[in-house]
Amino acid sequence: MLRHTFVHPGSIQSTAFSVNGWLVAGGCGNGGIWLWDLRSGTQYGGPLKGHRSSVQSVAFSPDGNLLASGSWNDTICLWDVHSQALKGEPLKGHTSSVYSSVAFSPDGQMLASSSSDCTVRIWNLTTLTSVITIPPYHHYPISIDPTWGGMFEDGWIRSTADELILWVPASYRANLYDERLITIFGQDMSSRVRLNFDQMALGEDWTKCYSLPSS
Repeated sequence: MLRHTFVHPGSIQSTAFSVNGWLVAGGCGNGGIWLWDLRSGTQYGGPLKGHRSSVQSVAFSPDGNLLASGSWNDTICLWDVHSQALKGEPLKGHTSSVYSSVAFSPDGQMLASSSSDCTVRIWNLTTLTSVITIPPYHHYPISIDPTWGGMFEDGWIRSTADELILWVPASYRANLYDERLITIFGQDMSSRVRLNFDQMALGEDWTKCYSLPSS
């Protein structure tokens, strides 16, 4: 059943729900961002204006207090949802449009962004700086999932708690993927390296990997 229809002055390029389901954000082709209150069916405040071109991706923080937006003009903006003020200066580092996705880490301390410059960047939201840049691939990333810590520039795969899990040699990093990935666009799948943790000994389980031969 259709509950609400919201009218806006331009094409909507991206949408996102707040975690509590009360608000929905819409990134517009004219560079504005609209917020709507689903409880009242009305617009929540005025449009957020900070981008100079189309807003291609939006995401709410886990606590619902921040909204991140990625734009065609290579920048990312952070907004205070309640005051609707821009938090600091736009985040700059990508060399091409941020129209794939933006996503917060589960603790809300980091933001991941993917761009058509074929890189993924991780941003520290306290310092508002880029702390990790995942090297470029042949094709730009479509989307990102922040719940898995992922592989860092030093080759270590870390958990979201920054725990070291596995080190990957440089020659295997370009085509590395874990089994949640459905497909890799543009990659030579004959040289892919599949990552599977099913039989990996983590924590104290490493003590079970080897047993002394019986005498």
